[in-house]
Amino acid sequence: SEAKKWFMLAAEQNYAPAQYQLGVMYSGDANRRGVPSEAARWFKLSAEQGWPDAEYQLARLYSQGVGVKQDQAAAVQWYRRAAMQGQLDAQFMLGVSYYTGRGVPRDLIEGLAWFMIAAETGDADAAQNQTALEAEAGAAGTRTARDRSAALKSQIKIPDTRP
Repeated sequence: SEAKKWFMLAAEQNYAPAQYQLGVMYSGDANRRGVPSEAARWFKLSAEQGWPDAEYQLARLYSQGVGVKQDQAAAVQWYRRAAMQGQLDAQFMLGVSYYTGRGVPRDLIEGLAWFMIAAETGDADAAQNQTALEAEAGAAGTRTARDRSAALKSQIKIPDTRP
């Protein structure tokens, strides 16, 4: 397609947003079959330049083993990089990862802290998980998670992602 041609030209010049868009194009959708290894390659190139949505998408591929060898620890690393740049879905998935122990040791308080951050941004699923985990953590655990959440939020740096 014409769009793909222009994205390719920009991506070959190391333009992270174009590399991300190629990753999306190679991911496929309901109308066309994807090429997972190519999607992973373009997401990785963009993610290595710090593009938050590419970091999140690459984490998903590692978590699912699509286009790359499944690696839960690598997924968590990429989720964390994206989450620390304000990527909401990555923040939610870090909550899931810590709560379930996928790719990291299980940590109820850390999981709850990430759900708090995502819920504060308006993620309804995170808010629901936050409520459930607060009941599991109890009052003292919830206070600890709130403190941890505040410390994490102070470190989150939202990049200027305008092209």
